[in-house]
Amino acid sequence: MISLPNEFKIRMKELLGTEYDDFIAAYEMPPARGLRVNTLKTSIDAFLSLTDVKEWNLMPSSAMKEGFIIKSQKGEGIAGKHPYHLAGAYYMQEPSAMSVAAETADYDFSDETLVLDMCAAPGGKSGAVAAQMQGKGVLVSNEIVHKRAEELSRNMERLGVTNAVVTCASPEKIAERFCGRFDIVFVDAPCSGEGMFRKNPESVCEWSVEHVGACANRQKLIMKSASMCVKAGGLMIYSTCTFSREENEQVVEEFISESGFEVLKMKRLFPHSCDGEGHFLCVMKAPVCGDFTESRRKKSVQRSAFNRCDEKIYDEFLQDTFAVLPNMQAYMNDTGKVILANDTMMEFASDLPCVSCGVHGGYVKKGYFEPAQGIFTASHGGRIKRIYDFSPESPELIRFLHGESPCESKPGERGYCLISCDGFPMGFCKASEGVLKNKLPKGLRVK
Repeated sequence: MISLPNEFKIRMKELLGTEYDDFIAAYEMPPARGLRVNTLKTSIDAFLSLTDVKEWNLMPSSAMKEGFIIKSQKGEGIAGKHPYHLAGAYYMQEPSAMSVAAETADYDFSDETLVLDMCAAPGGKSGAVAAQMQGKGVLVSNEIVHKRAEELSRNMERLGVTNAVVTCASPEKIAERFCGRFDIVFVDAPCSGEGMFRKNPESVCEWSVEHVGACANRQKLIMKSASMCVKAGGLMIYSTCTFSREENEQVVEEFISESGFEVLKMKRLFPHSCDGEGHFLCVMKAPVCGDFTESRRKKSVQRSAFNRCDEKIYDEFLQDTFAVLPNMQAYMNDTGKVILANDTMMEFASDLPCVSCGVHGGYVKKGYFEPAQGIFTASHGGRIKRIYDFSPESPELIRFLHGESPCESKPGERGYCLISCDGFPMGFCKASEGVLKNKLPKGLRVK
């Protein structure tokens, strides 16, 4: 059993009352492990019908319909390393954390919808919301720490998200540039992590009452900036993975008293009362009238380095590789980098420090086009002409994931080919002289 700080236990007993003994007993149990089916790449029923998945003993999560709890030991051991996971068919996520994105499951997303995930890394909420959006509108996924923003970008690519801009900016910077712009703003604020004690026992050593207070002060500042980004009448969803009132109700109460926002829902989850580690969330609505206007928004001071791509060599690649062309506009910068996006995404990407935008298509080089992983793995509406599909445990797929040639190419075949696992895109090769030359990026190869 985890040794919890005495001060923490005193505070939780005061908070929970008669539920306290059940709460403490929960720490004798192992943490719950879960996954969210990625409906950008498959349906729930199709995923559950897969042979390997049937052996994981998945139980539906109460958090959201795409969420499942992994009950079998075998499932816990291999789910995070399985080729389906590498292909983005699902996302490993703490079960109670799924409850945040579940709040927008019935939202009527349109091509004009703008969503901001202010504290997005590593990508659980952003991936879930992107699946709800199904390519409509634009999702700005922000992370202030650059290394974590890069991880976020990689996860969004793996999940096949096409309508996201991954940025690395402070909340103040985003509020300054895009005041009153977003229909929905998520704020999963950095917190003292009391809800992670079972999952990450080392976080217990970092806990203190002083740390709780410091987190609450930071959360108030982030909330203020985030609220400035919400459209009049729009939604803001605040969440933490901690239990303290200082970081949850008190942050919300102080914000509401100063802002005019309306609380639509407030919810608490604890490890003894949910199939997860615990979470807090509050759904708020911005006032219909107020100081959420374009007049507060600073005008753009930057110009996009990307322009519409009309390179013949890129068009030739598309015609040779795709049976059905991607349904996204291509843009190119002066280094030859090509991305697939739209004008609204490009606006956000040019006005904020940007890690990635839309789908990375590849590079126009002297005399040829060099494609990138994203144009083969993203759910962008394209259909590849040449496909090699393997089962999860096939030697061909194992060789491909190791960075080797998976097999010989088909007689007379030349050009880029998609490598997939039971229909899930994994990466690509180039057929040449009877050989499939592996093009899987080194950082994605499995040792």
